[in-house]
Amino acid sequence: MNLKNLVNPAGAPHQPSTTRHLKAQARRLLAPQPDTVVVVQELTCHQPGCPPVETVVAVLTTHGTRRWTVPRPLAQITPTDLEQVLARSPDHDGPVPGPSPCPSDGEIHGADDH
Repeated sequence: MNLKNLVNPAGAPHQPSTTRHLKAQARRLLAPQPDTVVVVQELTCHQPGCPPVETVVAVLTTHGTRRWTVPRPLAQITPTDLEQVLARSPDHDGPVPGPSPCPSDGEIHGADDH
């Protein structure tokens, strides 16, 4: 399987290097413990008022999960965007992930902005 041929939900070619770069930046900004899992994933959103594609940054630890949502495709997220979103309160912070609220205005949001 050639990973360069994968297609993301937005239909643009998937760039694994972009995902790796954003994940490494999230690790630097959040400075989690070595055994903490950091996930950066682009998802399709089907809720009314939600952008068609959003990117989720999740931090999974033995104590729970923190999650931030960026209402844009992964390829459109800049290092500044990621720094701004991770500086805010997470959309979810607890032991069991809940549904992600989708902002409708195209802005980057944390839990305090909903």
